[in-house]
Amino acid sequence: MPVIIALGLVLRRLRPAADPGALQGFIATYAPDTLWGVLITLGFAAAFPRWRPLRITLTALALTTAIELTQLTSAPPLDWLRSFSVTRFLLGTHFAWTDIACLLVGAAISFALLSLVDRSPRPPVHSPHGPDHTTTH
Repeated sequence: MPVIIALGLVLRRLRPAADPGALQGFIATYAPDTLWGVLITLGFAAAFPRWRPLRITLTALALTTAIELTQLTSAPPLDWLRSFSVTRFLLGTHFAWTDIACLLVGAAISFALLSLVDRSPRPPVHSPHGPDHTTTH
């Protein structure tokens, strides 16, 4: 997670000077939001280690999307929270549909990573043909 944070911060610093038409600019423009989605998903995975990858990913995606959607409003409590640099950084200030796309890509990457490392035991599936024909998933 610290590597993701550092990489996201570096890329975010490069964003203002980036040319979105070039590969480096494309990465600097969209990777930070994608990495933010991955970071939140990994945070949920660390906080809820017994959850399955799909539950973790969908919960993180719901939260990050909800946060992105709050940028469509200027409710006084949200404006107050955004007056602090840390919460402004976490909550964002400007809604963009491309950020939602980045969050979806981040969720897909996270799900793939979590599925690769998911080693939780699966209950055996019992075959109607008897105990000699059982399989596990």
